[in-house]
Amino acid sequence: MSTYRKFLQSKYKSLKLISIDEQLDCSSSKYVSLTLVKIDRQGRTTSTENRRGDSITLSEALDVEREEKVILIKGDPGVGKSTLAINICKCWVEGSLLQTYNAVILLTLRDPEIQAAKTISDLLLTEGKLRESVLEEIIGCLGERICFLLEGYDELPEQLRKSSVFTKLKEKLPNCTLVYTSRPEACDKLESVASRVIKIEGFIKVSVDEYISSTFDSVNNGSKLASQLKSQLDENWIVREILHIPINVAIVCVIFFHFSTLPETLTQLYTLLCLRLILRYITIRTVNVAKVEKLRSLDHLPEGISEQFSQLCFIAYKGTENGNIIFTSQDLLDIGIVENKISDLGLLVTAPSTSVYGREKSYNFLHKTLQEFCTAWYISKLSLQDQLKCINTYWNDDNYIMVWRFYSGITGLNNKEVLNCILPYKLVKSLLTAGRRIPHLMDCVYEAHNSELCQIVGEHLDGNIVHYHTAHVIDYFLTHYKGTMRRVNCLACWDDDEFQLLVTSLQRRQSQHNDDNLILNVPDCRVTHQSFSLLVQLMSTQYPIVKLNIVRINVQSTSDMVSTGDYPNSNVTSTHMVLSQVFTSSNTLSVLDISDNDIGPEGAACFADLRNVLIHDLRMAECKLGPTGADKIGVMLYHNNSIVSIDLSDNDIEDSGVERLVYHLIKNNKLQHLNLWDNEITAVGANHLRRLIVTDHPTLTSIELSNNELKDEGVLVILSSLTVTMEHIGLRGVDMTSSSFPIIGASLNKIKSISFDLCNDDYKVISVANTVLKQLELDITSDSANHKMLSAIRQSDNIETLKLHYWFIKEWVADIIKLLEYSKTLTQLTIRSHNQSPQDILLIANSLKVNNSVKTFKYVDENMDQTTTLNFLEQLKQAYTVEEVTLGVSVKASSDYQFLGDVEKCVQQINHIRSTKDVFSLLKVEIVIYCKR
Repeated sequence: MSTYRKFLQSKYKSLKLISIDEQLDCSSSKYVSLTLVKIDRQGRTTSTENRRGDSITLSEALDVEREEKVILIKGDPGVGKSTLAINICKCWVEGSLLQTYNAVILLTLRDPEIQAAKTISDLLLTEGKLRESVLEEIIGCLGERICFLLEGYDELPEQLRKSSVFTKLKEKLPNCTLVYTSRPEACDKLESVASRVIKIEGFIKVSVDEYISSTFDSVNNGSKLASQLKSQLDENWIVREILHIPINVAIVCVIFFHFSTLPETLTQLYTLLCLRLILRYITIRTVNVAKVEKLRSLDHLPEGISEQFSQLCFIAYKGTENGNIIFTSQDLLDIGIVENKISDLGLLVTAPSTSVYGREKSYNFLHKTLQEFCTAWYISKLSLQDQLKCINTYWNDDNYIMVWRFYSGITGLNNKEVLNCILPYKLVKSLLTAGRRIPHLMDCVYEAHNSELCQIVGEHLDGNIVHYHTAHVIDYFLTHYKGTMRRVNCLACWDDDEFQLLVTSLQRRQSQHNDDNLILNVPDCRVTHQSFSLLVQLMSTQYPIVKLNIVRINVQSTSDMVSTGDYPNSNVTSTHMVLSQVFTSSNTLSVLDISDNDIGPEGAACFADLRNVLIHDLRMAECKLGPTGADKIGVMLYHNNSIVSIDLSDNDIEDSGVERLVYHLIKNNKLQHLNLWDNEITAVGANHLRRLIVTDHPTLTSIELSNNELKDEGVLVILSSLTVTMEHIGLRGVDMTSSSFPIIGASLNKIKSISFDLCNDDYKVISVANTVLKQLELDITSDSANHKMLSAIRQSDNIETLKLHYWFIKEWVADIIKLLEYSKTLTQLTIRSHNQSPQDILLIANSLKVNNSVKTFKYVDENMDQTTTLNFLEQLKQAYTVEEVTLGVSVKASSDYQFLGDVEKCVQQINHIRSTKDVFSLLKVEIVIYCKR
């Protein structure tokens, strides 16, 4: 093994990093010190201290325990994944990384010879007796102390991601360590099996400044040029937003040095890069250098050069289509290109290889993103018919995401036929759950820089134009979309600059329009008090924010806050101080959600003294309040009658906290809705809560007590105390026995809606349904309980809304069908189930045709397939009374749009039939998309 180790080390010493300009020192070797963060199972950074999470060193990222031997390192295009992989190998050679490993085997997955590997032997990068002896030793120890570094998983053809020697390495060598690098869009499956996920965040501002300074050190007046560039970047948000990607910083340095300008879009950036590379190539081949260097457009290249550039774009296009990044002579011959007749124009380089098989000369583009730009350029020059064909084929292909961004920037998306292909379907409001699709579309709109298109897309999305996106794209939409705003979702882990740009954009928006009615979601931001104060100031000027969600925000402490003396308790963090300002900052804010913030009892103390709060709905779930925090929140509620609904779920309030909360509410009770889900409340706490119900003038109409420790005794305390009609009582997961059902039955004349678990088949459950109850929500875990319940409901003339969640039982469909056949009062039916057969679901659809009462039907099964969904809608062509349908469906991320198009066509057919039958109401359909990984 020692001989093999020396062989690999010698090979890695010769690996070179690429520079994109001969006059500037912009080598990728300068951005190996990248910001790395660890990602948890929910896709969040594992810390909230820094701008982009708690950064870790490369050594920490690779320091894994025995059970953690699959590491995924993911990052956006150009962020430095390939460079990092090479750097890992070089550090291993130098003795600073992975020294406990006998071998670090770099597998460049874009390499055709690596892709052709069939066995572990083919991956050892050596031949002859050395390969045989090493293979025997590696297999003998099951891969112990062997690290495979699989660089560029996204560049592996899809069929090889499903089944190949790469997917079976852990099966054959369970003790080996696997380190993958990949673009995010290709690693969903890897994330589910990886024991550790690391994200490359790239450069922070300090890193950008250092890179620029060191890059210009090698040229005349370099210090002055570096200062000018930094100064212009401070004023250019468009470019600043993309500088966390190291290759973009390098390109910006090259562009500024040669063109003295900064681009506004990524397309412009790569256009200038292409132009610079081509100019560098041809200036030494023409006498009229001055004329050539005046070129500023790829459309006006000299005739011969233009033809060569078109040929390179064709190679890029065919490579993207075939999944090729490296092009051999045979690859070029297969697409009709003669190798010795192509001109690389500086865009192509000879491909480096980690293999040792003496392969023939091959090529790749300077960077994969450059190949994607050239692919987009080629598509943009096709006939409209061929462009549309490409869009229909590849628009939803993850491998073409960057291609379509560049295509949008090149063409401006001015053609209406193209727009009809790419716009999502209006009827599917929950398309946002599909993840990347809406941000992808917005990126394309931004690259197109087409204000008319921005307006069209804004209207198409009904004002929900910003879905977790970068600040400069939000700014563009806020500026150019002239309709009514409904929702702005900030991107998690924004910093001060991005947050301030958002507020500035909203201020500018306020001066242009006064019809906004905005829901603002601010997740995971790490900002200073000064930055957040801008939002408070905006709200105080009556910007119409009606709902504000502030989730897991971390406002950094600043000295000016401490000096004010407003909050003398030095243990109270600035986050709590700033959040407390929001309560009284706006006359328009109706709903404030500050859930999942680490507020605690100390933070709650900041809220206790607040006055003149105008919020109606306050949500503080998972804020770690505890009993003491509940007492402080009770003080605030006592002094602010405007709050009629509060969510305190999952706060470990316990019985003592309930006692203090009730103590304050009973004095000045205006509260109508109280959510105490999962707070360790027992019958003792229930006895305190009954005081809110039995007062002379009770206002509480809804109380959620699910997932507490009430048991039968607590249920009896609450229900026996009712003196007025309650809108809703939640009792799911409170460990009731059959003895509680008579209590429920006797109380239902005072309850409009109730939710509880139905897992007992006692005959007394029949009395629950056969009452005046109008709304019922049940978790059902027993077939017999379900049968008796639905039999009773069929005989009831009261139930209007029924929500049923079936837990791992399947024999419920026949009873639902009978219910639909006989019920005359049921108007809303919601069913949630698991893995139900398609035939049963279609039977329910058929039953809706004979039912004349159900107007709203919702069925959610995360495993329901697309075919069943379409067949279900087909059955509704004669269900004329059904007005709204919601269906959950499982799709692959790359196929959602095609499926939604089929849904839209089906709904259009149904509504056409209704119009011919003089049916007054049209059918509305919402598809809840579950992207399976």
